[in-house]
Amino acid sequence: MLVADKKDYRRGYKKHYQLYKRLREENSNVNSRRLLLVYSVECGLKYMLFR
Repeated sequence: MLVADKKDYRRGYKKHYQLYKRLREENSNVNSRRLLLVYSVECGLKYMLFR
């Protein structure tokens, strides 16, 4: 069973967003950056629902 709490979603949001920003500076694959941004937004929204 997989259990995630508020801290996990907050950590996921920050981790994916920071990686998105780092890859943006390196001019990496645009599809990879978009996927990281989607993951970041998803985690951020779930975090807000927990609050």
